[in-house]
Amino acid sequence: MRFIVLLLITLPGLFVFINASDAQAVNLEYRVGRQDSCALKITILFDGDASGNILIHLPDDYSGQHHLYSAFSQFQPLTDHTTVEKTANPDTYRISYTPRTKVAFCYILSQGWQGPLKYPNFYRPVIKKDWFYFEGYAGLAYPDLASPSHISCKLLYEGFAAGDFLGNSLFADKNSWEGTISLDELMNSIFCGGNFRHKTISLGRQKLTVAVCGQFTFSDETFYAAVEKIVMGERQFWNDAGPPYYFTLLMPTGDQESYGGTAYTNSFSIFQSPDVKLTGGTLQTISHEYFHSWLGRGLKMPAPQESYKWLSEGFTDYYSMKILFNAGIISKADYEKQLNLKLRGYYLSAKFNSGSGDVVGKYWESDDWRLLSYGRGLAIALMLDVKIMERKAGSLDDLMRTLYQESKPRLTFSMDRFDSLIAQAGGKEALLAMDKANAGNNDLLTGELLKNRIFPMAMKTVTNSYDMGFDILQSKKNRKITGLMAGSSAAMAGIKENMKFLSFRYQSGRTEPATVVVMDDAGVKRDISYMPLPTGSNSIPQILIMQ
Repeated sequence: MRFIVLLLITLPGLFVFINASDAQAVNLEYRVGRQDSCALKITILFDGDASGNILIHLPDDYSGQHHLYSAFSQFQPLTDHTTVEKTANPDTYRISYTPRTKVAFCYILSQGWQGPLKYPNFYRPVIKKDWFYFEGYAGLAYPDLASPSHISCKLLYEGFAAGDFLGNSLFADKNSWEGTISLDELMNSIFCGGNFRHKTISLGRQKLTVAVCGQFTFSDETFYAAVEKIVMGERQFWNDAGPPYYFTLLMPTGDQESYGGTAYTNSFSIFQSPDVKLTGGTLQTISHEYFHSWLGRGLKMPAPQESYKWLSEGFTDYYSMKILFNAGIISKADYEKQLNLKLRGYYLSAKFNSGSGDVVGKYWESDDWRLLSYGRGLAIALMLDVKIMERKAGSLDDLMRTLYQESKPRLTFSMDRFDSLIAQAGGKEALLAMDKANAGNNDLLTGELLKNRIFPMAMKTVTNSYDMGFDILQSKKNRKITGLMAGSSAAMAGIKENMKFLSFRYQSGRTEPATVVVMDDAGVKRDISYMPLPTGSNSIPQILIMQ
């Protein structure tokens, strides 16, 4: 399974760093240390107000995960005349203390799940014997602060071995950081430590730290160089030098042939199975995640954000490939092939005729809803880009940079201003095609794509459904091959009814075969590959690639 889970980064340079000489009093402090080989001890200190009591919030739902508070335990007060009590809500505690005093308490953070690291478990705390990783949204409790937008905060790692790497979204390779930050930025940060290899790269006056855990098919230096090239390419695109510090993290997963990433405050994480090469898919994920620095948490979407995922995710997906092409990392032919695959995925989507507003409340329910947003936004971005270039009004690049600059200082996306810029640069036809597509009617979008002269296109007949030869859903549920059809490609390849089912890999519409991992009668693990039989077709727009 290939997954792309794309949450978002904050605006570069948003932090206000303070020197020790002029530092204000810290009113929120986190100390992270080891409890044992499978748990962390996190201590929180804060300034108590005159009320003498305050609520402490734990994470609950995040990125499709539920009951994240179950990883928290053993809450203990550390200051005199302080008590910690549960409330009726499992994600909320109440602390009582002497008014207007410094208050301290601690809790134990555990992994809470078993087995290898796989999607979506990395949205929960990952705590191994020799390394750990968690997101603020999944691992940090926090008091109900009066001013969450402007917190004087200190972060401290304590008790780790001298050779351990310690890093997070705010600093790396040292024990502590102190500065002013919002609660949202703090929760949207990543934290890690332990057996990570790392390199700090100077990009002018800015620093880029890249950390790697585990072994891959490529060298650490190859990964460092790829991240540096992509980061530099996107900063040049936006004419932005970036924040003083930026952090990137690569970790191995137990999934086969998978890669994915998530972006955070001045950082992003990449998760990849060790068998995947550092090629187009992973590089595009890196490019995608970093682009969110300017589109997503940089230029923020209004509520409900799911209805704008076609823009924040789809446009980002388009530019993740365009940046790679412009930087010379992929060829024009590879760029066009990737665009065709994305268009294919969109036009064959099960939600193709759904409106973008229909995604609200459903975005994390299934891949169909998420991929609808990605594919629709990419198709719209491609249409707008070529339309603007044909009108000799620059390109979509110029429009995005203008929108970003005009949205300062709040950097909140305005649909009215976006529409105005599109009508001016791309014309009313482009604006209408975009609006109709977002309402679920793709006819005008298809027409505009087909008549463009920069990426000549034609309608092509492609397969839109396949017979896998057995019941995939029931086989996963039963953990054994179920519903095998006699004479199917799966049966002819050697798959048998009731074989122990381990995993299944296939991307619809691709020329690569499906692969089923099973355990045969002798107890031997086998990877069986075969081509599923096509059962239906559809006509979709595709770029005519010149070889």
